[in-house]
Amino acid sequence: MVENRDAPAEEVGTAAHGGGSSIVDRLAGKTLLLTGVTGFLGQVVLERLLMDFAQTRIVLLVRSQTGATARERVEYLLRKPAFTLLRERHDEHALLSLLDERTQVLDGDFGRGEPAIPAGIDVAIHSAATVSFDPPIDEAFQTNLFGAMNLYRAVLSGGSRPAFVHISTAYVAGVQKGVIPEGPLEHRVDYRLEGEQ
Repeated sequence: MVENRDAPAEEVGTAAHGGGSSIVDRLAGKTLLLTGVTGFLGQVVLERLLMDFAQTRIVLLVRSQTGATARERVEYLLRKPAFTLLRERHDEHALLSLLDERTQVLDGDFGRGEPAIPAGIDVAIHSAATVSFDPPIDEAFQTNLFGAMNLYRAVLSGGSRPAFVHISTAYVAGVQKGVIPEGPLEHRVDYRLEGEQ
């Protein structure tokens, strides 16, 4: 099913769109964990959550960087083009208040181990990955494979049993032409062997 991308979030998932209730209703009162928020897709997901999902609590897992805490990195994001509509609706003070009310920013790097994730996560959206198109294989595996595994273990260790959504790059299927259908992918990489090297 292809959704109408111009439809407001409250209409997506309704009977008119092939679902029984709206996604906004289904996530009301829920807590959602989001990774990769500083990336291209993560920014868009956060903006939509802040704009349309007023009853959804958002936990953001963000790496601090030299000179910037995880929270400061999220505040900086609000100046980017993805958040223009949100800035038009809220002045800077109101926007920071919205961030305080709706989000919890955790400083963590799942690529370096299991971050502390609180209990009560209902949905985890994992969109963080290395953004280099041709990283050394060990770096790619550390972040994109083992990092994802660390995140999943951390969420489960925190006591949550959420629905997981994994957002990956267009290159997860390798360099191919044409339409790549959703489903398990055949690959010739022994990730266990690669990870040990």
